[in-house]
Amino acid sequence: IDVKAESGVSQDEVVANIRTALKSAPDTGNVEVISGKDITSESQSNLKDNLSFFNTFLLIFGVVALLVGSFIIFNTFSIVVAQRSRELALLRAVGAAQAQVLNSVLVEAVLVGLVASTVGFVAGIGLAIGLKALLGALGLDIPASDIAIPAAAFIWSYVLGMIVTVVAAIAPALRAARIPPIAAMRDASIDRSSTSPRRAVFGVLITLVGVAFLLLGLFGDSGLLYVGIGMGVVFLGVAVLGPMISAPISGALGIPIQKLKGVTGVIARENAMRNPKRTSATAAALMIGV
Repeated sequence: IDVKAESGVSQDEVVANIRTALKSAPDTGNVEVISGKDITSESQSNLKDNLSFFNTFLLIFGVVALLVGSFIIFNTFSIVVAQRSRELALLRAVGAAQAQVLNSVLVEAVLVGLVASTVGFVAGIGLAIGLKALLGALGLDIPASDIAIPAAAFIWSYVLGMIVTVVAAIAPALRAARIPPIAAMRDASIDRSSTSPRRAVFGVLITLVGVAFLLLGLFGDSGLLYVGIGMGVVFLGVAVLGPMISAPISGALGIPIQKLKGVTGVIARENAMRNPKRTSATAAALMIGV
């Protein structure tokens, strides 16, 4: 039963008056008297609880998107540095210091992160509008007329976008800074990552640690937290070992393509095997996306 108060009467006064009247009335049963502001707060709390799983899903999806983005950024900057190796070596030959080369690549990363964060923020607003419309179409209409854009959303969009972009570009930037001046006169883009003993040792150790966490979470009393940590560490281990296993896998997978596509297949197969690090980084980004 909805009750509207006279002008000048507060909600608390109306609740008190109705409760007093109910005490003297017979057979009122189990009747609860609650103010409009309390029922609004209760409805908001219930809605928040019902949508908590949706917030968790969006958060996980956002983390996965950041992982995919970091691998793609790393791969892209690695390719750019490899293609510009002679140009960077020439800069070193005419007097550019390692710090100058490093800073030039990092400045590019900052600019990319700034543009990408802006695009992502604007696209996020459009995504929020689309999700609100989708929930309304499914009968889960959110009781809000406008999309709220808190300051934290704006700040975190740029903070995370810039951090992920710059961190992903650090390794290629360091690689660019180490290019010797003499590389301007020779081919410096040969990928030897598939034969690195240090990569093999670190990759195996990281993978074993991840497997240990997985087993501890699956068969111990630690629960799903250790399973999640184990999955993440195993993924990192496989990513480190990627260049060592991508060449033989690419060669095996490319055999039927080579037979079906002729010269095009041969070129594709050899190109995938030629740069194992680039192939594994691309495959890792695709794997996370799938």
